[in-house]
Amino acid sequence: MTGHQFNRRAFTSLELLVVVAIISLLIGLLLPAVQAAREAARRMTCQNDLLQMGLALHQYNDVMMRFPPAYFRDTKGLWSGSLLPFIEQSPLFQSVDFSGPWGVPGSQHAFALTQIVPMYRCPSASIPEHFDHVLSGRVPGTYLACGSGTAMSESNPLDNIGVGPQNGIMFADSRIGFRDLFDGTTSTIAIGESLFDTNVSGPDFEGDPQIVDHWYFASPSISTKESSETMGSTGPAINSIFSKDPAMPIEQQELCFSSNHSGGAQVLFCDGHVALLSASIDRGLYSSLGTRNGRETGHAE
Repeated sequence: MTGHQFNRRAFTSLELLVVVAIISLLIGLLLPAVQAAREAARRMTCQNDLLQMGLALHQYNDVMMRFPPAYFRDTKGLWSGSLLPFIEQSPLFQSVDFSGPWGVPGSQHAFALTQIVPMYRCPSASIPEHFDHVLSGRVPGTYLACGSGTAMSESNPLDNIGVGPQNGIMFADSRIGFRDLFDGTTSTIAIGESLFDTNVSGPDFEGDPQIVDHWYFASPSISTKESSETMGSTGPAINSIFSKDPAMPIEQQELCFSSNHSGGAQVLFCDGHVALLSASIDRGLYSSLGTRNGRETGHAE
């Protein structure tokens, strides 16, 4: 019987390097597509969360005949806490007495502030699950009520978003309803994204040190000088938090709407639709979208 011989030749080093180079090239081409797909999914989740908040706002208005305040000065409850029964979080809402107090370590109220509500945290934000600030293990949030279309500060007595009535729809102790939206529901922002980043810091108007921190549900530290914990403004430009200008006041970075989505930040309008507003949007138009009664005309889309 005649045997057959087969010549088996191993890869040379050069051929192996070529294969590795081709695989690396393919991975390099594929990775951005995978990252883009993941970000598109995160952005869609964020959009859906804002849509759910919009439905909750409408349901709250149906019951209370107004939108929730950005925060209650006496109880320190935040707008996001007021919406809990309308976003399938009734057990959390019922676990506490919203009259507070919230700053007692070890209390049920303090424990409530450590509970993660995924809807209030944009998945693109890359924020910590818990952060020790005033209380241990508090949960940061990434959405702010739109309290003003013009305010630029929370400590300047001449321009303080936390003092007195504002021209947005949700501010301290506000009682604004659909009846008060003279600019129309389709062109008035209710809620927008805002990044939590304690690495962004600086002195406020009065010289006190500040960080960019936002919270949900309730806050033991909310005050007229800490309104940006739950309330934003379209006075500062979108994504001001990323500014490297040393002259930019920290308060504009705290109050601005911002996100890690490419190009801008998503906002919820009072009619319930969500839009990604470009960071390059005309500043006058953007400011008008944050007011309820300026009777400005114009649309972001």
